[in-house]
Amino acid sequence: MAREPGGLSADYGEIHHDASGLSVNYRAIAAAAANVCVANVKIKSPEDFGLLGLPTPRLDVLAKVDGSAVYGIYVRLLGMLYAAVRHAPVPGTEVRSLRFNAVCGMPGVVKAVRLQDAVAIVAEHYWSAKTALDALPVQWTASPDAKRY
Repeated sequence: MAREPGGLSADYGEIHHDASGLSVNYRAIAAAAANVCVANVKIKSPEDFGLLGLPTPRLDVLAKVDGSAVYGIYVRLLGMLYAAVRHAPVPGTEVRSLRFNAVCGMPGVVKAVRLQDAVAIVAEHYWSAKTALDALPVQWTASPDAKRY
C-alpha cells in the first residue's frame, strides 16, 4: 500500500484517509478531476529531464557475456522430473491412442500423460523424455471442430 503525505494511502483502486477511515475510488476522483480547470501549468523542458533520454546501463550484460548469469532453466531440485510434450498436429485434433508400453522400458522414463490434444512423457532427464516421446506411437483423430488449413 502506497503511503502519501497527509495520512492518505492508495490501494486496490481506492484512496484511503487513515485518520477518518474514509475512502473513495479512482473512478469518482477521475470524474471530479475532469471538471477541474488547471491554469498556469509549466511543462518541463527536455533540458530539465533527470533520466529521460540518458543512457541507462544494463547491469546484466557482464554476467551474460562471461556466462555467469543464472537462468530459471538451470534450476535443479531433488527428485525433479522433466517432461517433453507433443501437441496435436492440427488444431482440433485429439489423441485417439498411444502405446506407452513401447517406451516404458526406456532408461529414466517414469510415465506418459495423455491430454485431449497432446501427450507428454515424464522422465528423470529431459533427453530421456524427448527420446521416448519421439519413439512413442500416437494416433490422432480429427474432432468435428478440427480446423483445416
